[in-house]
Amino acid sequence: MKLEDLGGAYDRLQLDLALQSAIAGAPDLIPRVQKLSIPTIPSGQRAALADGVYSCGTTALANTDFNKALVAFRLAQKLVPQQQIFVNRAKMLERAIAERKLVSWRASLISLQRKLGVVCTKKCCTCTSHAQIARCRSLIGSGLRHTRNGVTIYTLAPYYSRRMGDRWTRVLKSVKKQFQADLLEPIADIAADFLIENTNVIKDLDAVVPVPPSTEKFSERGFAPNDIVARHIGARLALPLIPVLCRRPGPPTREATDEELAVQFEVRSADGGGVQGLSLLLVEDIWTWGRTIPISAHKLISAGARNVVALALGKTEG
Repeated sequence: MKLEDLGGAYDRLQLDLALQSAIAGAPDLIPRVQKLSIPTIPSGQRAALADGVYSCGTTALANTDFNKALVAFRLAQKLVPQQQIFVNRAKMLERAIAERKLVSWRASLISLQRKLGVVCTKKCCTCTSHAQIARCRSLIGSGLRHTRNGVTIYTLAPYYSRRMGDRWTRVLKSVKKQFQADLLEPIADIAADFLIENTNVIKDLDAVVPVPPSTEKFSERGFAPNDIVARHIGARLALPLIPVLCRRPGPPTREATDEELAVQFEVRSADGGGVQGLSLLLVEDIWTWGRTIPISAHKLISAGARNVVALALGKTEG
C-alpha cells in the first residue's frame, strides 16, 4: 500500500469515528471533528457532523459552559457556512460572553436590584445570577410548570390581578399598568437565568419568538413587552429573535371564543420558513386560561417548527 493510500485510509477512519460519535452524542465529537480536513468531507456527512457539533454546543450552553458552546457553534458554522442558525448563534454568543465578564455582570446585578427596588442589605452579596437575587429577595420562587394542549409552559411566578399581591406582581403591574418599559430588561435577565437554573430546555432551543400583543394594548402602551423580553433573553442565551407571529384586530382575549382568538394569530408567510425545523421558545407576559400560548405554538408548528415550549413571566391566580 502506498503512503498516500495509507493516509487516505486513516482520514476515512477518523471521519467514520467522528460520524459514530455524532450519532451517539459522544462527548469527544468536537476534538474528533477538529482533527478532520473539512474540505475533503462529503457535504452530506458534513451536515451530519455539523448537527452533532451544534447539539454539543447547546448542551454546553445549558451547562453554562459558554466558551465550549462558542467553540461548537463556530465549528458547526465552519462545517456548514450557509446554515444561518449556526452563524447567528456564534455571533450572539460572542457578545453574550463579553457581557458576562466580571465587571459587566456585577454591574447588571446591581442594576437589577436598583430598578426593581430589591437592594440586598447583606454586607457582601453572594448571589451570582439575576435569578438568584430574585429568589433571595422573594421576587420569585422555583417557578411553575404547566401543560396546556400539549404545550409546556414555564412560569416565573404567580400574578395576582385583583390585588397588589407580592413583589413580583407589583413589578409586573408597573409594566402593565404604569407602562414602565425600563423594568423589562432586568425582568428578562431574571427570566434568562431562570431558564438555565430551573429548566432543562436550553439544550433543545434554537430561537425565541414573542407572542404579539393585541392592537389595542400596543396602542395603549406604545411598546410590546414580549418583544423586549424575548430580544433580551435571546441576547443573554444566544437565541436569535424570530418575530414571525403577528396578530390581527379582534375581540379582546378574555371575551373572544377559541375560534375568534385562533383567527387573530398567524405566521407571516414571508418569514414562516424561518422557523422550519427549529425548536422555539415562545415568550408571553401573563397567562390566565392558557389559550393564547397553545394557539401561537400550534401556528408555529404548522409553519414547520420542530418543537415549541413557552416561558411566561406570570400566571394569573386571582
